[in-house]
Amino acid sequence: MRLGSRTREAAPHRSLLLSKVPATSSFFCIRVAALSKITHFCAVVFQQELDTKHDKYERLVKISRDITIESKRTIFLLHRVTNVPNTEEVLKEAELKLEGVRQKIGQVAEELRGEDIHQFHRAFTPGEFVIHLHRKRKLLRNLN
Repeated sequence: MRLGSRTREAAPHRSLLLSKVPATSSFFCIRVAALSKITHFCAVVFQQELDTKHDKYERLVKISRDITIESKRTIFLLHRVTNVPNTEEVLKEAELKLEGVRQKIGQVAEELRGEDIHQFHRAFTPGEFVIHLHRKRKLLRNLN
């Protein structure tokens, strides 16, 4: 045998191992079919898990955007308090908007319940919530 050449004796091939079981044997056919079905089943289950995670990620992104939009609207509404003669109506409207934001934050918490938060940490930014609450308190302090 020369160096660098591969012969059947030097490197036993998988086909040599399978040659011990006749290809027409029902055991061989069942085993190959079962492996194919198991592989397909695992791929389908994995695909469903990935689809579920991607759907949850997209829902979190959408909720986070909604929170940001409503927070900004509330902040701009509170900025107008000093220019409007009836501040009570504006404050009531702002409180309704804040209640909507609280519900959205609850939706984020519900989506993340039982999940590894690190898998979804890019879908939302907790800083948005903190900034929102900080600005609200600051604006309300300035009104009083």
